[in-house]
Amino acid sequence: MLRHTNRTLQNLPTTSRPAEVTAWIKSKKKEVPPEVDPDTYGSSFMAWWFAIQPTWRLSDNASFVYEALPDEDWRLLRKGGSAGLYTVVVALSWWIRALPSDLPPCLRAWSAVRDVQWVIDQIYNMVLHTCKGTKRGREDPALQAPQSRKVKR
Repeated sequence: MLRHTNRTLQNLPTTSRPAEVTAWIKSKKKEVPPEVDPDTYGSSFMAWWFAIQPTWRLSDNASFVYEALPDEDWRLLRKGGSAGLYTVVVALSWWIRALPSDLPPCLRAWSAVRDVQWVIDQIYNMVLHTCKGTKRGREDPALQAPQSRKVKR
């Protein structure tokens, strides 16, 4: 018997995931973000982000490729729910929140924001173009339910 599984509901890979993210996922207090050191956590976050990318996204010089062909595979990152891309966005927000406001912007952190946004946009566009609705409109107006009228008495 074949069984269909919705792979978008599975979790992101845990390879190189920061310990703070793992602890937050296991925690019952999701509204309490962990305190993180921006430098240490930023390195951990980027190691995780690199580790969960499809291989075609990584160039030889350890940077990201920003040219996605329509048939590229996003299965590793196309994950919904609280253990999917939502977790990446939340984890990235901790890094941004921990950055000192009295120093120049951290280019590495804001580059990560740009990259996460680009990935989400690519996955959204792929889903938008591949998922067509199956609901059909009524073809014969005679089959439509009559409009009810309120009768004044």
